[in-house]
Amino acid sequence: MRRITTILCSLALVLAACGSADDTPTIEPEPGASGGDEGADEDAPEDDGTEDDVTEPPADETDPEPEPLPGDDDGAGQSDALLGAEVRQLTPEVAADAGVAESEVMVVTTELVTWSDGAIGCPEPGMMYTQALVEGYRIVFEAGGDTYTYHGAQGQEPFRCDDPQDPVARS
Repeated sequence: MRRITTILCSLALVLAACGSADDTPTIEPEPGASGGDEGADEDAPEDDGTEDDVTEPPADETDPEPEPLPGDDDGAGQSDALLGAEVRQLTPEVAADAGVAESEVMVVTTELVTWSDGAIGCPEPGMMYTQALVEGYRIVFEAGGDTYTYHGAQGQEPFRCDDPQDPVARS
């Protein structure tokens, strides 16, 4: 019997502690009580415990939109925004390959395309590829007087293609 009473008392304490937030008493210091604020500015506004003095960072600083990039968007109006990360990723590589500063790398075109097969517009001799249409993209740069072409499949990393083939014509 004593064990049951102990369990019930424990359960009652747990349930009492789980009351709603509205049931939680607020403890406020008594006026004139010494709380270490002897030197506090009397003209300063009192803290009423509300959250209004918490500053939120402006929305534009937390998740900046990528800047639009130059290039042909194939009429879709979305390829620049969709391929901006790839362009930023590839620019240092292109600059190094061309032996120029990154600021001298120009984007000629960024476009969403459909490749005719798994070679993604860049077949290698002796290789076999899936014979199915592949949604992807093509990015062309110009740097140091040379053209650098990169291909990719949707959701995959771009790769440099030195002997590029054209994608399937869109209707």
